Amino acid sequence: MKIPVLVCAGILAVQPMFAQLQLSALDGLAAKAKESTEITLDAATLQLANGFMGGAKGKDAATAKLLEKVKAIVLRTYEFSKAGQYDPGVVRTLRDQLKAQGWVKFVDLNDKEDGETFELYSKSEEGQSKGFAMLAAEAKELTVIYIDGQLNLSELSGLSGQFGIPKIPLPAQGKAQKGKE
Repeated sequence: MKIPVLVCAGILAVQPMFAQLQLSALDGLAAKAKESTEITLDAATLQLANGFMGGAKGKDAATAKLLEKVKAIVLRTYEFSKAGQYDPGVVRTLRDQLKAQGWVKFVDLNDKEDGETFELYSKSEEGQSKGFAMLAAEAKELTVIYIDGQLNLSELSGLSGQFGIPKIPLPAQGKAQKGKE
């Protein structure tokens, strides 16, 4: 009887890890890159940042309110001196992991001439958003962003351009921007 209880406890302890994007495939890329940025903001760090912003009463009240829904933000970006300095299998590994965990790709931009890709994924459970992931791969640059939290698509755009997150070309934004030009 103790063995099934221990096995169940072990499964429950490990289960949350499967809901998160594991970025170990990126280990070692910073050493090969001419420039790299690796940002990991966990819940405690995000709460601290929220405090500096004045919480929901400060000038950045919308962002502060948004941060209350976010558990983690992870950004990895690597720029290389020349093409071929990172294994494209790294991107394939991340895609496979996202697919296996039930993530849904909702933006897929490909430039076959330049070999550039941009993909946005979302994860939801029981109708609730659980996170977003972005993969952007070019011959000499790779960017991965993982946001763990209950955000909807419009809220995700509120994080665009903050905390090291680049401007994210969301479909609705792209149409609005074209009209402004």
